[in-house]
Amino acid sequence: MIDASILDRISTGICIAKKDHKVIVWNLGMEKMTGVSGSEMSGQRLQDIFPSFQDKSIQLRMEMVLTSGVPIVFSALLHRALFQTPAHPEMNHFIDTTVTSLIGADGENTLLFTVRDVTELNLQIIKYREMRDKALEEVRRREEVEAQLKEVNEQLLEQASTDPLTGLLNRRSTTDNINREID
Repeated sequence: MIDASILDRISTGICIAKKDHKVIVWNLGMEKMTGVSGSEMSGQRLQDIFPSFQDKSIQLRMEMVLTSGVPIVFSALLHRALFQTPAHPEMNHFIDTTVTSLIGADGENTLLFTVRDVTELNLQIIKYREMRDKALEEVRRREEVEAQLKEVNEQLLEQASTDPLTGLLNRRSTTDNINREID
């Protein structure tokens, strides 16, 4: 078995839990993201510390990972954070969690949680969307102004070619029409 302290050298949060969700590995990355130490988590069930694991749909998904071996991803943009604690509800981080099945030292399936803080990436996406929305609004506004200018130009052209009193073509307009016919 790999020495679990090796996992403390990576910034990604790593949690390994048994079928009953009792934690057997909790690295420093998880400590930093959750504010819960490895010594506090060792032997604890995830649902006893993290309320989201009490959700039946989450439990069903964990069971599916164990039985099918197919990993699942909880995206920060689509799902709430699995590892948010009542003690840290203010965490404004975007967390992506991937759950895979892993064969433990005893030959039993375990759950491997790979947890990444993708806050910076998501903030960039949000800023990009805001910039895109502003640009689209500017394009819409410019199209509106362009349509107004076109309408005003048409009105000016009509005013320049007709007599304001009678509404008939004025002398300049008549001369221009005759010259076009001659050419």
